[in-house]
Amino acid sequence: MNIITAEILTIQNLENLNLLHAQTQHDKLTMMSLELNPSLTQGSVVKLAIKPTNIILANKNSAISATQLSCENRLQATITQIEKGALLCSVTLEYLQNSFEAIITLNAADAMALQKGQSVTMLIKASDIYIQEILPQGETL
Repeated sequence: MNIITAEILTIQNLENLNLLHAQTQHDKLTMMSLELNPSLTQGSVVKLAIKPTNIILANKNSAISATQLSCENRLQATITQIEKGALLCSVTLEYLQNSFEAIITLNAADAMALQKGQSVTMLIKASDIYIQEILPQGETL
C-alpha cells in the first residue's frame, strides 16, 4: 500500500458525498469519499492510502501536459526500480522521500520505455485515495 501524509485543507459535502482537499509537503491532493470519520476536521493530519494498481504513470513522451484530464492528482516522482514479470510490471517510485509502487501492464511499461532514474508523473483519481489513519492532534507533515 502507498501512503502519503497530508493535512486536510477543506472538506466539502453534499448529502452523502464528501470532497476533501489535502496538502502534502509539496502538492495538493483531492479525495472523494462517501463516509468520513466524524473526528476528521479541517487541519487534521492524515495518512492517505493508494493501491499500487490505482496509480497511472505518464512520462515526457506522453502528451499529458498538453492534454486536459479529469484527474486532478498529478505527482512528480522518480523511478527507482523496475521489476518485469510475464504480464505485469512493478515500478517503484520515490515521491517526497517515500517509496511508492505502481503496478502496470508489461506492454505499457515497454511502450513507455521506462528506465531507472526517469522522472514520471503519477496520476491518481480522487476516488482512488482513502484515509488510512487520522494522526493524533499536534502531528505535523
